[in-house]
Amino acid sequence: MFKRKGKKFIAVIVALLFSGVFTEVITAQITTTAGDFLIQPLYSFKNKTGKDPFEAVFKKENMPAAINLDIASFVLVGIAGDGEDVTALFKNEGGGDFGYIFREGKLYGENNLVIEDITGEMNKNNEVVLVQGDKEITFTMREK
Repeated sequence: MFKRKGKKFIAVIVALLFSGVFTEVITAQITTTAGDFLIQPLYSFKNKTGKDPFEAVFKKENMPAAINLDIASFVLVGIAGDGEDVTALFKNEGGGDFGYIFREGKLYGENNLVIEDITGEMNKNNEVVLVQGDKEITFTMREK
């Protein structure tokens, strides 16, 4: 007889825990008194700051696009576009996992973030002029 009631008691506990009634309960302490049972939380998380505990502290989009870039280490890889909308692709001689895109006078790095200290312009004859501080370098696309 006890085996049946014990199985029924365990089934009720499992059903209550999985039903979502006790969402704040991480682990539970079960006490029985005269056929009644009481479930008390050992720990419950109270989100006082309003931050998501599973969200990354530093997001990738908040990180700077690149650190210590020098336009002297750039290589012009290609120029693509139609008449007015022209884009140039650069890579860094030092390597790296991504390239740089130059469009409308701005250089874009990883995550499409603008690299603030590098500007420039595109000329008609496959030339791109990049300016960084007092340094100005003209890159030419060579015919193969």
